[in-house]
Amino acid sequence: MTDPKADPKATTWEETSYFKIAARQIARGFGVAPVHPGEKRGILWNQFSNPATTISEVIQHAKDFPDHNVCVSSHRGIGRLFFLDIDAPGVIEQIEQERGCQMPETFTVQSRPESAPYKRHYYFRSTPYSFDKFGGRNSKEVNRRDLKLDSTRYDLKGIGRGGFVVAEGSIHPNGEIYSVMTDGPVIDVPDWLVDWLTADIHRFRSERAKLAAQRKTEISQLSLDEKNILQEAGVESAYEISEAGTYGFVRSRTGSFLSLGCTREETLTLVISQVKRFCAKGCEYVKKHRDTIRKEAFDRAYKIGDVRMFKYARPKPEPGNIIIKPSPLQM
Repeated sequence: MTDPKADPKATTWEETSYFKIAARQIARGFGVAPVHPGEKRGILWNQFSNPATTISEVIQHAKDFPDHNVCVSSHRGIGRLFFLDIDAPGVIEQIEQERGCQMPETFTVQSRPESAPYKRHYYFRSTPYSFDKFGGRNSKEVNRRDLKLDSTRYDLKGIGRGGFVVAEGSIHPNGEIYSVMTDGPVIDVPDWLVDWLTADIHRFRSERAKLAAQRKTEISQLSLDEKNILQEAGVESAYEISEAGTYGFVRSRTGSFLSLGCTREETLTLVISQVKRFCAKGCEYVKKHRDTIRKEAFDRAYKIGDVRMFKYARPKPEPGNIIIKPSPLQM
């Protein structure tokens, strides 16, 4: 980066859009991380478990990623943030009509305030009740889809291993600015809203399971060529990971497979397979971003696990006597 002292016109970290946006989120008590400009995908490996929470960390990010967008990230835990990401018209109206309650006022951001004002990020804090109802320590991120239209209705992000929403002030790929709709404190999620969400998600999963069983029966009667065509189209995708969470899923799986001792080529194959199986529009993502997945698999920042990771103790071993046995992947 150009030295500001040598070039008076150079942008300092205080003047970067990243710093200005991220500093506002830190002041609100949120954890932040950089998001690739023009794409809604994160940059850092640890952005869910260790987002930046101090100005000093934000300053470093501003120096490294001055033109990037900012995300607010979180993961499961009582008292932590999570996000209800509305992606389709009519969802809020359905909630209010079926529950007879108005959507509570909490910090809310619109991702496309001009072209699609219904697209909103509602910020909530997890409660003991919501933590338990969403699955406790086994909870997962939720991509609630419309199975007839094959489109997302809403996502629950941050209730599982980690999720994020793009912060206000960032620039949407279509050029619109993420804008604050309701500027206020983040509230604890009401029990009634948790009940509606869990019931709706249960309905969705039941419908998906029935549809999957029906498709499995139909697919079993097809020829091998026809089965391959359907698989490439992503028909059997489990949709456990939302489109926005796919890149984070790639990074997480890459780190996991390499740490277990898989080679980089093996990791590339495994990650591609899992993206197709578990991510919404996974096959489409692989076609468009195969180079990105390969770049992750061959990134030297990821260390391949070695023999010291696989330790087996003999029956009744002597105190302190640990037998180290190599992984089959390394033999």
